[in-house]
Amino acid sequence: MCIKMERNIIAAIKIPKQIDLAIKYKDNIDSVFLLVGNVQNIKEYVDVFKKENIPVYVHIEMIQGLKLDSYGLTFISKYVKPDGVITTKTNMVTKCKQHNLKTILRSFMIDSEMLKNTIEAAISLKPDILEIMPSTTTYVIKEIKKKTDIPIITGGLVDTIDIFERSLKDGAIAVSTSNSDIWKNK
Repeated sequence: MCIKMERNIIAAIKIPKQIDLAIKYKDNIDSVFLLVGNVQNIKEYVDVFKKENIPVYVHIEMIQGLKLDSYGLTFISKYVKPDGVITTKTNMVTKCKQHNLKTILRSFMIDSEMLKNTIEAAISLKPDILEIMPSTTTYVIKEIKKKTDIPIITGGLVDTIDIFERSLKDGAIAVSTSNSDIWKNK
């Protein structure tokens, strides 16, 4: 997987003005998750990070105007060329892999059924990385790791450095956050 893990922090970009902040703090972050963009500007956003040698992953369901079919995935893999993609849809993992895209499966831990489904998806689909959300549910990492060897990151509700550090202590290899104060101070 292309995510460098020297700092264990991934900048989650939710609004375009965070792009400049991520570049400003690039020495403090390992990668970028683009959670914003549309078919007209997503390549430009990706290219900005590529120029700065920052690995960039695109959340494909958040790209406005992108249809998640073979043509859309070909557009992402052959034209946009991110280091990988993020998806919340288990059926997209296999489709993305068919387009040679590194895949992060994002899963929201809302109940024990979702935890069970996430473990089953990880075992059968083998995404490159699992992202568990929110970061306050890091206690599930140990259970997931008992059944799969897929690297885990956490994200969501990373309001303090304590939540960041707890995620790493509980076994996450990195934490994604849109909180630029953490990018700055890490």
